[in-house]
Amino acid sequence: MTEYELVDGRELALTVLRSTGLISRNENPYREDPAGPEVPVPGAQLLGPWHDSFAVLPHTGSWSDADVLRAAERYRLGAVVAAATGPAHLPATATDGLRIGGDGVVLSALRRTGTGTGTGLELRLVAEWAEPTTATIELAGGIAGARTVDLLGREGAAIGIGADGRLEIPLGAWEIRTVRLERTPVG
Repeated sequence: MTEYELVDGRELALTVLRSTGLISRNENPYREDPAGPEVPVPGAQLLGPWHDSFAVLPHTGSWSDADVLRAAERYRLGAVVAAATGPAHLPATATDGLRIGGDGVVLSALRRTGTGTGTGLELRLVAEWAEPTTATIELAGGIAGARTVDLLGREGAAIGIGADGRLEIPLGAWEIRTVRLERTPVG
């Protein structure tokens, strides 16, 4: 649910399900000109059973003080679980995964890069924060190298890895940054 309206400062109106049969309708009491052609959109009726949920987080102060973005991420994105196979002899630290932290830092995309033993990860981070912040990245098993990457996948500057094996990446307010990680070989 991404469409909402605060009505008279007291009620919250939510668009739970939006279905349409045409891209636009020529006769609309709320506008003189159509928003587009009166063209049928097959399958856009969204027929079938649906389940929706929403949450409201009352708070005082600013949205950043109330950590609204982190609460929204936790609410919207449950744990993703998938069956997998791999060597049973890996130490526990190699199965802990990827950790990303920082005020207002959100992971918006994640993909594997490379093949075979040269596999790595590419992360797109977003600073959903009105002030500069720092993203922290930890990877189970360790990070052998890190570089910034532009939106076309071209590698940029290397990023230094801290003595504790973590990356600390300064981000400006509302900045989007893509980072490519090289894993430390396991074995």
